[in-house]
Amino acid sequence: EAPGAVTPGLTSLSYDQVGSRRRWTLGDTIGRSTTLGSTLVVGGFSLMSEPGIDPYYATYAGPRFRGAVRAPSIADVYVVGRLVSSVRLAPGRFVLDDLPIEAGLGNARVIIRDSLGRQQAFDLGFYLSTELLKRGEQSYSYVAGMERNSDGSTVSYDRLIGSVFHSVGLTDWLTVGIQGEGAEDLVVAGGAFQLRLWRLGVFGAEAVASQVPAEEAGVAGTALYSFMSRFISGDIRGTYIGPRFQNLYLQPVDRQQVNADASLTVTMGPIGSLTLGATLGVAAVMLARSRQHRPDFLGRISQRPPDALIRGVRDTHDQLYRIGYSLNIKSAALL
Repeated sequence: EAPGAVTPGLTSLSYDQVGSRRRWTLGDTIGRSTTLGSTLVVGGFSLMSEPGIDPYYATYAGPRFRGAVRAPSIADVYVVGRLVSSVRLAPGRFVLDDLPIEAGLGNARVIIRDSLGRQQAFDLGFYLSTELLKRGEQSYSYVAGMERNSDGSTVSYDRLIGSVFHSVGLTDWLTVGIQGEGAEDLVVAGGAFQLRLWRLGVFGAEAVASQVPAEEAGVAGTALYSFMSRFISGDIRGTYIGPRFQNLYLQPVDRQQVNADASLTVTMGPIGSLTLGATLGVAAVMLARSRQHRPDFLGRISQRPPDALIRGVRDTHDQLYRIGYSLNIKSAALL
C-alpha cells in the first residue's frame, strides 16, 4: 500500500420514516445477522426497522398494570424501593406500561393515591426481556447488492448477494421469525423463536438449512436459555453444525460439529461479582480420541487499580472443553 493512500469508506444515502421507525438505504450498507447467519456488507440497498429513530419507543414487551380509579389519582411505581415513575390518572380505567425498569426478574410496587387521600398498594412481579418483541411489533432487515470487499486502499464489488430477516411478536411472550441469505450458487433459509418462560427466563432456538446445486443439503441449529436477576444470572447454549452446512462466509466441513457453553454470574454485594464459564466443543472425529487431561491452569490478577479483575482458564490437551472464571472487584471495596 502506497504511503498516503486513501481507503474509501462506506458511502450511502438514507431516508428515515420516523412514524414507522423504518430506514431505507441506497449505497454501501450493512445487514443484520443471527447466530447462524452472515453479516453482509454490500453496495446496493437495504430496508430495515430502526427503533433508534424514536428513542422513547420500546419494541419489547414490558410488564403491564391495569386498574380503575373513581377520582383523580397519582400512581407511583417503585422498583427495589426506588421511585421510577409517577403518573397522573384520570377517573376511569387505566393501563401502566413501558415502565423504566431493568431487564430480568423483578418486582414492582404500585402505590395509588387519590384526591381524597385514600391509598392503595399493589405488588407486580415480572420478568422483562428486551429480546422479545411486544405483540404485533416487527423487526426486519432486507439487504441486496454486490458484495463489498476491501484490500488495503482498494475496494471492489463482486458477487450478487442478499439476506432477509423478519421477526414478529405473536404475543408479549412469544416472538417468531424467518431468515435467509443467498448468492447465485447458494441458498440458506430457516426460522427461529424466543419464548418467555413465565418468570423463569427466556428460551430460544434457531434452525437453518443450506442448499448448493447438485449437492446434499446441510443443516445447523442452536438453542439458548438465559436468566437474569439482581443476584444471579446465567445462560447455556448448544450449537450443532452439520456436515455440508455453509452460509455466505462459512465453508462446509466433512464432519459434524457440536459445542456448548454456559456461564453463571453471582453478585457479591459491595465486593463485586463472580463469573464462572465453561465451553465444550466436540467434533465427530474427536469422539474416538482418549480424553487425557493436561491441566493448564492459568491465573492472572490485573495490576490496574482501582478495579481488580481475576481471571483463569482450564484447558485440555485435546481441546474438548474449556472452563474459565473471573472475579470482578469494585473499586469501592479496595479503598
